[in-house]
Amino acid sequence: MLSSLSKSIRPLSIILLAAIPFWAAGCKTVETVDVTARPVAEAVTTFMDLGPPPQAKADYRLPASVILCGEPLPMERPSVREKLEYEFLMAVNHPAQVELWRRRAKRFFPLIEKSLKAAGLPDDLKYLAVAESDLRPVVSSPAGASGLWQFMPATARRFGIPVNKDQDQRLLPELLLGAGMKYLSMLKDRFGSWSLAMAA
Repeated sequence: MLSSLSKSIRPLSIILLAAIPFWAAGCKTVETVDVTARPVAEAVTTFMDLGPPPQAKADYRLPASVILCGEPLPMERPSVREKLEYEFLMAVNHPAQVELWRRRAKRFFPLIEKSLKAAGLPDDLKYLAVAESDLRPVVSSPAGASGLWQFMPATARRFGIPVNKDQDQRLLPELLLGAGMKYLSMLKDRFGSWSLAMAA
């Protein structure tokens, strides 16, 4: 069962999460982005630098290898690389969206980074909030998930977050952070890798 889950979830995690650091790299107008294999956190040091928004398209190349949360992504698989390239190009060709992510990151990344450090979790996990909610704390999905981490009501209650007809505290980023750290740790223990935990 875990094997089949891994096959179905891993590409999703790569599409949603591995692409984000390269969207960030596209925040600056450059002729070429050629990132060698290195931790994602190091590869996106310009993400929080709110310089001028991108002005034009550029020639971007994906790296030969990528490490996310200390785990290498299977970039050698053509299907994975193609999906990643698609998501990356879709993002960098929408500079307004990239700029919004950068502005929201300035507000929310320090909170998330502090929680991740306190919990002893990889800093790269902060990009999950970009994939889940575009860093919008009050966004809700058609399925009923809400908040930065897109918790479903039952999951939120499981981690002590009140959700009822009178209140929905999933929309409070500071409160949801602790629950998010616990949930990610639990998923990592269950599935054995961060990419599976993030996809789950």
